[in-house]
Amino acid sequence: MQNKWIIIAVALLGQAVVSNATAATTANKTTDWTPYFKSMLAGCDYPYPVEDPLTKYKASIVKKHTKVDEEGEITTYTLKNASVFGQPLVKFDYVQGYEWSQMNLYFTDTKFMALRPKFKLPKLIAGYSDVGKNTATGYEVAQGGYVELTFDKAAKTITCESGV
Repeated sequence: MQNKWIIIAVALLGQAVVSNATAATTANKTTDWTPYFKSMLAGCDYPYPVEDPLTKYKASIVKKHTKVDEEGEITTYTLKNASVFGQPLVKFDYVQGYEWSQMNLYFTDTKFMALRPKFKLPKLIAGYSDVGKNTATGYEVAQGGYVELTFDKAAKTITCESGV
């Protein structure tokens, strides 16, 4: 009889351990933002953050904050358990100014610098496009307006900016 109770106790204990491990795995699941930001790889074509597309990523959004200052309107999304292009993503912000805008991605460390080769120049127009810079820290392209990509190791950011 005593052996029967020991077997039952061990079985219940095993269930509790498996249940807690599953809960911990689910709680720490990383949300991959790569599909949302993928267009940035092709000429810094960044998304405009609106409510509907962000619904898919809601589990990783801790806070949304919008402020308006002399630069323009800045909307910041603070994240938890998020990644983009395989790198941990802390937050991102979208800045809308007068005839320009930018998207900033903020990382936890400098490993994101390895992503630079994945970011391609915008589609160039023969005789109209001017590539002012194309280095390990980004590029500058003028073609009727401008597009800039900046990898900032000190700030741990990737910034795409465009305007006229």
